[in-house]
Amino acid sequence: MGDHMKNGDFKISRLDLNDHGFSYSTFQVSGYLNGERVRKKFKTRDEAVGEKGRLEIAAANGVGEIRALNTRLTLDQVAEAEAAFYYVIAKDSTELARAAWMFWGTTIVALSAARCAKKETDRKIRAIVRRLEDKGLL
Repeated sequence: MGDHMKNGDFKISRLDLNDHGFSYSTFQVSGYLNGERVRKKFKTRDEAVGEKGRLEIAAANGVGEIRALNTRLTLDQVAEAEAAFYYVIAKDSTELARAAWMFWGTTIVALSAARCAKKETDRKIRAIVRRLEDKGLL
């Protein structure tokens, strides 16, 4: 196989077939995964697209340090997460969990403080409205 084995470049082809007088269409995903030829047929294009995505991820994961993953994160969020992860891991692998707990703890305290401030602000606004109503200004 050598150092440069074929990997990736997956394609979806629509095949119109005739089998014993019955005509039908199918979708074939073809390409190479780790030097092995891949040809798979599917009843629907959606199934073929899903398999093509899975094969592309498998091909990308087989090469180097970078791993392809499906995620709901934006590219900017992925970059931030990677930067945070490498910053924390550079110190100590146990720091990641500690950093996550610290973040959540700080977030909970900040949210609690914000709720208290809102309640206090609401109370003050109600008091001002009552005074204006008492004076007949509202």
